[in-house]
Amino acid sequence: MAAFLRWFDPILDPLACLPPPPPQPEIPENADVLLAQLDVLLRQKLKYAMAGNQKSILRGAGLDFADLREYRPGDDIRKMDWSVFARTMTPHVRDYLEEKQLTLWIVVDFTHSMRFGQQQTKLSQAIELFGLLALLAQKAEHKTGACLIGPNGNEILAPGNGPGHARHLTQKLLQWAARPPGIDPPPATDPLKRTWQELNRVTARHSTVVILSDFLDKWPPDAGQPDGSPWHAALGELSQRVKLLCLMLSDPLETTLLPRMGTLSLIDPESGCQLAVDTNAPACLQAYITQASSYQESRLQQLKVLGAATRVSTSQPPLDALLSLLNGESRWP
Repeated sequence: MAAFLRWFDPILDPLACLPPPPPQPEIPENADVLLAQLDVLLRQKLKYAMAGNQKSILRGAGLDFADLREYRPGDDIRKMDWSVFARTMTPHVRDYLEEKQLTLWIVVDFTHSMRFGQQQTKLSQAIELFGLLALLAQKAEHKTGACLIGPNGNEILAPGNGPGHARHLTQKLLQWAARPPGIDPPPATDPLKRTWQELNRVTARHSTVVILSDFLDKWPPDAGQPDGSPWHAALGELSQRVKLLCLMLSDPLETTLLPRMGTLSLIDPESGCQLAVDTNAPACLQAYITQASSYQESRLQQLKVLGAATRVSTSQPPLDALLSLLNGESRWP
């Protein structure tokens, strides 16, 4: 009888009023299995993506026509455009864009807040996006490196290319995901800020950096900077050297709470701070939803100033979010 009454009185047991959560999709432990599953998904939806080599700003030997100019002493006679010379009686040569291999860096956030999600966690969404990006880079014969961000340390994997290297990066990613979350002591420095500073040292200019993170502050509020996130300035310095693509992962439950569930005690997994939200009070519930939505929107706008950025929900297929970036739907400076 008590169990029956709990469905009618959320004050007695608010969690009993919630429907059972859907089962979380399991992350394969083997990189070959994960990449094979994602490769099938790519073949079904993509016929052409990121194919061909990256165009360089340098002009020289290549196949892409860049410009036509008058002949200068020392120019290669094989570049002479004889049809233009016949019409104008002035020798002209054709310039081409050199082909250059792209270096892609994929950054994955493994901090505690990434393990939150209702249908699937933000971390499992990031792992699928990582695999899709690694496959696309492999098919285009681009170099791929990775940076894995932990609460108290990170690991940088040097760029390489080929199927073996993509498998190595993915296997390392799955090993990090299999680690138990545990309870770590507060980090000495903000993990995101530390990572942007290290990437600024190891990445070459004009590389492409894709960041898979929820971009939540990993620093206690009383130790943060009053003028914004402690990692924002360091990420701005990185964006001056590389092309930046930010995929801000989020879960619908972060900005939406069901009404009349009693007083919920919410805990920030990064700082340990607690917040009590009375869902029986419409004003309190609306204030939480407004503040949480405003926080995500302000983060997204900050990221769009630095490069291409989009919000990816855990309820959204990862390939759809990736296609929106490849198709130029997000801002690219």
